[in-house]
Amino acid sequence: MKPIRERGIGKMRKAKAMLFALLLAIGMAVPTIGAGAEGAEDSASGTPLIAVKHASDIASEIGVLLGDGQGVTETYLAKTTTRLQGAILTLRLLGKEKEALAYSGADTFADASQVGSAVRPVLAYLKQHPELGWSGTGSGKFSPNAAITSQQAYKVMLESLSYRTGTDFAYADTLAFAATKGLTRAAGANPFTNRDLAAVLLETLQTVP
Repeated sequence: MKPIRERGIGKMRKAKAMLFALLLAIGMAVPTIGAGAEGAEDSASGTPLIAVKHASDIASEIGVLLGDGQGVTETYLAKTTTRLQGAILTLRLLGKEKEALAYSGADTFADASQVGSAVRPVLAYLKQHPELGWSGTGSGKFSPNAAITSQQAYKVMLESLSYRTGTDFAYADTLAFAATKGLTRAAGANPFTNRDLAAVLLETLQTVP
């Protein structure tokens, strides 16, 4: 049986293959997420709006971003991303969302009751699988409804690429280490929105060998 890290990278490679298939189908070259476009920038993060919108479009097309009841709208993209939402989207990217939603383990985070019963299995699944990068916020809590930060998002993306906090990089140096791997697209985002998350997910896919 393949090690957990290798299986995780395998899932990412499958997602990357989907990305390439989509881009080929619509006759586009793979974009370099983070490259400037037309000079238009997001006032919060200082990142190009056109490039980010393109990232969110692609994330929607490959089924990573589903949006809310109205789909992937500008309103949805402008919303601040919660930690639970970020976790679910990461699981979706790795092809583990259904497995997490169906998980029946009882050991979970102390504040799991803060979310609806339908998604509580996700928190228990993440507690059981700390290698996925969602190890909580301390004192046995996950803080599912708290806004995610760019540092937290990039920490998880780095771990999805098999880099480990405390071994390959210190948590305090997350953004600097991510930059050495070409992950910078939303490092300055504050607040961190669904639009920023789309960009981070896509640039992570592009980093997979």
